[in-house]
Amino acid sequence: MQRTPRLARTIAAIAVAVAAASPIAAGARFGSAPTCATSALRLAVSDQGTSGGAFIGIHARAQARCVLAGRATLTILQAGRPARIVGNPLTVRLKGVVVPQESRLVGHAWWFGWCRSRKALSVVVRYRTLTVRGAPRYVPRCDSSSAPSRLVAVR
Repeated sequence: MQRTPRLARTIAAIAVAVAAASPIAAGARFGSAPTCATSALRLAVSDQGTSGGAFIGIHARAQARCVLAGRATLTILQAGRPARIVGNPLTVRLKGVVVPQESRLVGHAWWFGWCRSRKALSVVVRYRTLTVRGAPRYVPRCDSSSAPSRLVAVR
């Protein structure tokens, strides 16, 4: 008989933890933070290589704690023009609470299968009136020259 109350408490604890982590509860926790003003934001773009693909991260910092929610356009350029990549340019959802003290990851995408020249590549992110540009440090490996390169949003 002791198992039933313990099981009930465990289930209740799990339910509370899941509810607290839900997007609705998260919105309530961040409800006091205002929406980020574009003029108060600083964006950055970074990349990392993993298992043959490139992880492209969009980071934000603000002058004061605020909530960032919106869409940005991520474009990979080669010699100043959009590179031949399926999904390029890509709309990336930006979401998060941004603070002054640290840069926070607010959006990201994956880039796979680049078999063309690695010269003159750049990554450009546009959000409202902000534009940030960077040279990729990691370019995805070429697994098959017959397969197209792909840029994929992460939901």
